Amino acid sequence: MSRARQGGWVLASRVVPQAGGALLLILGARFLTPAALGQFVLIFAGVEFLRRLVRAGWREAVIVGEADTPPVVMTLSIASALAAQVATFGAAALMWQAGLEPRYPLCLLMLGATLVPLAPTVVWEGVLLRRRQPDREAKPLIVAEIAHLLLAFLLLALGLGILGLALARIARALVLCLGLGVAAGWPVAVGWDRARAAAAFPVSGNVTASAMINFATTYGVDLIVGFYLGPASVAFFRVGSRIAGALSEAMNETVRVLAWSSLPAAGDAERARLADRVERFFDQAVVLVAPVFVGLALVAGPLVALLLGPDWRASAQVVTLMAIARLFQSPATVAWPALAIIGRTGLLPRLTAVIAGSALVAILVTGPHGILAIAWSQVAAALFGGLATIAVLNRAIFAPGRLRARVDTLAGLALMALCVIGARALIGEAAPAVALVTEIIAGAAGYGLFLWWRRRDMVLRVTAEARRA
Repeated sequence: MSRARQGGWVLASRVVPQAGGALLLILGARFLTPAALGQFVLIFAGVEFLRRLVRAGWREAVIVGEADTPPVVMTLSIASALAAQVATFGAAALMWQAGLEPRYPLCLLMLGATLVPLAPTVVWEGVLLRRRQPDREAKPLIVAEIAHLLLAFLLLALGLGILGLALARIARALVLCLGLGVAAGWPVAVGWDRARAAAAFPVSGNVTASAMINFATTYGVDLIVGFYLGPASVAFFRVGSRIAGALSEAMNETVRVLAWSSLPAAGDAERARLADRVERFFDQAVVLVAPVFVGLALVAGPLVALLLGPDWRASAQVVTLMAIARLFQSPATVAWPALAIIGRTGLLPRLTAVIAGSALVAILVTGPHGILAIAWSQVAAALFGGLATIAVLNRAIFAPGRLRARVDTLAGLALMALCVIGARALIGEAAPAVALVTEIIAGAAGYGLFLWWRRRDMVLRVTAEARRA
């Protein structure tokens, strides 16, 4: 298979789970009350914490280890999964003793059942990536995600509620495990070698630490919101942030792939050429990505009303704010490949840790004041992070202050916003579908006019490059 087709499968395997996760929450919102969906999100967040510990970087340990590493890693992975399974039994017992409805501890046990199949899954992922077969690793993930979504819809329609969501998650885990097992050729050997285990632990520790930082800024937020505001608020916040997050992942993965393919493989000797390419690519990324996030922020009201119904109006405000936050975070997608080319990737993990820590502190401070206060705190944290990332790029590659969004791009976004607001005032109290379509057309027309007036050459160049690709 060509590298282009492999890259397409890998990109799809990153985008499909994000889109599937957003669709799953939309389905849950359609069939469940906010309190029930929020309770499921909290239970899922607890199991996801255990999932991160079960994964524990074993995939990466297989990728970078020796040829005889997989049996040792398989032993460590299975041990991690069994320990996590015991933890779910204990947590379910505590929930039962606390007097919660029986469906909640049962849901926890069912979600916990996905941990044991995860053990061989992560090892087989590493085996396939070690063999340089990312497409064979990606295809089972896409199939599993589609099966997960379809089964969840069926079980929700049958009235199984959160237990239906848990059953669909079990099906996803089994399909993924079987698919990767077939793709990898069923290497299920276990073994033990102290030297191999000792070599795997540092890799595992580094990857797990990174995963925990990511957990704290995603599912950890759900737990904090639940602690302060209760399950219903968790549902409102999670649905809103997930819609923005799914779009963000789709856009950022696309930009990341294009960045790696567009930027030159140059070192210090080619710094001037790299700076020109990074500056041009950053400008193109802002022009093409910014209207998507700003557009989502502008049409969040009719979008949520159409997808979820009027009872989820609070989620629309979260979508608006989180879309802006995701826009402010987007410079990192350009920063990673640019800094990797010059060998300075060590700058961003530290920066990411500082940004994540500030975001968590902001949530803890604003948590008692409601989900909108939390969402605003994430906008502020994202703005700080985006400016800091641009500052790092300027210091590493450019003369200070060279990399910035152009004023005319901001004017184009303002024109788009005015067109959307004008269309909204013109149609008044229209049905959500009519309002959504009208506002999207108005915004696209306004921004398209800006592109043709001010950035016609860039649009023609990008279109030509896309055709050649």
